[in-house]
Amino acid sequence: MIIISIAYCMFGVIFVTGQNACSGGIAINSERDASRISGCQRYSGDVTVSQVNVEKLDFGDLYEIYGNFIVSNNFNLKSVLLNGLTKVSGSMILKNNTQLIGIAIPKLTSVTKLSVTNNPNLNYLNADSITSADIVEISQTSIQELRSLMFKKCKSLEISGNMNLKSIKLFNLVEASQYLSIMDNNRQSKLSLPVLVTINGKMTFKNLASISAPSLQKVVESMNLIENTAQEIEFPVLQNTRNNIFIISNKNLESIKFTKLRDIGSGLIIQNNPKLTTIAKDSFPELQSIGDKILAVGAFNSVEFPKLKNVDKAITFQSSGKLDCSELRTQFEFMDDNRWICGINSTKDIVGNNNNDSEKTNSTKVINNANSKTQDFIDLYYKNLSRKPQNVLKQYADDARISWNGNGMQKTNLETQILSKLGGIRFEVMSHDCHAINLHDISNGMVVVVNGYLHSGNLSKQPFSQVLILVNNPSKKNEFYIQDDCFRYV
Repeated sequence: MIIISIAYCMFGVIFVTGQNACSGGIAINSERDASRISGCQRYSGDVTVSQVNVEKLDFGDLYEIYGNFIVSNNFNLKSVLLNGLTKVSGSMILKNNTQLIGIAIPKLTSVTKLSVTNNPNLNYLNADSITSADIVEISQTSIQELRSLMFKKCKSLEISGNMNLKSIKLFNLVEASQYLSIMDNNRQSKLSLPVLVTINGKMTFKNLASISAPSLQKVVESMNLIENTAQEIEFPVLQNTRNNIFIISNKNLESIKFTKLRDIGSGLIIQNNPKLTTIAKDSFPELQSIGDKILAVGAFNSVEFPKLKNVDKAITFQSSGKLDCSELRTQFEFMDDNRWICGINSTKDIVGNNNNDSEKTNSTKVINNANSKTQDFIDLYYKNLSRKPQNVLKQYADDARISWNGNGMQKTNLETQILSKLGGIRFEVMSHDCHAINLHDISNGMVVVVNGYLHSGNLSKQPFSQVLILVNNPSKKNEFYIQDDCFRYV
């Protein structure tokens, strides 16, 4: 009996030790620490790897983690092997590992959040089995191709700042319930989303050489198509979006096709696409209603919206091409004159000719004057937004039309809904562009497009785009105020 009791007690000690080794949270400081939990069927608690001096960590047959797995701020670590891991109930975060080359999680099927950020030498990510993930972030790596993410649904997906990434293929993704952002990767990057149907939030596609989303039917928030190099943008089955569509600064864009789009909940903004000279019959053949505005600035020769019958607010066309404003006006007979603006800056006006140097000189003066007035205006505007937000109210017309991040409002509501919440936030302007509505005289107003970043404390910067229509203040000569304001996060 004594021997049996001793054996039982010894077994009990071993069992308790095993349980403790597989729970409670652990900071990995060495290969030995990793091996301590490598045989755990389930580890309960957070596993953190920070500032280790080893080049490789192998977690062996570690099967499940009920907690978070965090690898951060390691300057020597080159490889992390998790060949047996199938589940992480919390977040898997790999951040600020300057020498990390590869991460292997070939059996991982489920993770709440996968965040791979600022690992500049990471060129290998084996994550072929992930079928369930809520939040996925992959940014600032050296990965050249992404095709192994197999989940069908997620809340949010962000792939950004991966300068070697040329191919993004998400074969299984059907739905993003919050937002989808693919931006600022390699300029030759090609995006393929063959079965994506729904984005229940915001969509941003930026700096892409080609975009393929043949099954996309619905985008709930804004669609941002910015600074892509694709020649054609096509969404053949998209039916509606509840917010804005921004098509801005796509330098090679020649054709847009939204074949089945019927409703735009807010505005349609087409700006600074130098090769887009035509909005053709097949660009928006089924579009019937726009809940806010049309703002189109570019080298347009012709514009057609064959079925459009309703635009709730203003329509503005500003063209440096051969657009016939009189003919175009007949397409929008349902619009009041006070909500219609069409201006032509013809090539002849801008370039001039040998027989009319004075016209060339006048046009140049107007352009320079517009740039100067705009610069002064936005310097004051964003200075006020960053320091004394309430002061910007003086820069708005009393009947200004305002939309901030999809929320329409009047000037009287701007302070309570937006300005009062901007304390501690700084606006950084990266670029702006302006066009006089009438090239011969800025008194008819100007269209201004501003791109920049919003900074809040130690949080990462948030890019924004803002389109302003400035008109003359009749009570103060040579002074402008905002008639139309459309602000969006991108």
